[in-house]
Amino acid sequence: ELTFDRTNKHVLFDRIIPKPTGPGSMSCWFRPLANSYSALIMQNTTKGNNGIYQVSGTSIEVYPYGLTGGSFTVGKWTHMSVTWDGSTARLYINGLQAVTSSTNPLFDVSNLGYEPNESANGGIDDVLLHCVCLPPSSVRLLASRRGIAYELAPRRRSRIFTGGFKAYWAA
Repeated sequence: ELTFDRTNKHVLFDRIIPKPTGPGSMSCWFRPLANSYSALIMQNTTKGNNGIYQVSGTSIEVYPYGLTGGSFTVGKWTHMSVTWDGSTARLYINGLQAVTSSTNPLFDVSNLGYEPNESANGGIDDVLLHCVCLPPSSVRLLASRRGIAYELAPRRRSRIFTGGFKAYWAA
């Protein structure tokens, strides 16, 4: 787990991880420590602050792509996935589909937990980026328990880590 405290703590990658040119998926576990707007997974902020945010209240926003919804509890670990199959975007919270959109929500990723005005306040873990659209069954598997991605990755026993795996980060 990487813990952020709304100050200067964040992870900046040494290179931008480009978004998939077609279908793709992004997912992570997060644990917000306050009921406030904050950044989770972000694009290079010089390109427009695209990102996945915890919205004030208890929902997730994939900005600026029209995906806002879901429900989570402050202080509790929650799994979030965003998928794009080429025509429909889906936001999942704890393995359940929360909202859909017809706009591609995927973006280049350059950091975790940082945006100049809304840095993260809480924990993030098991960040996964794929250049395939994960099916609902894989999303449910990832949401079944924190750390399962780490357990599956070295053994490659799951479709989650074959044919489209792009990047993975866990503490």
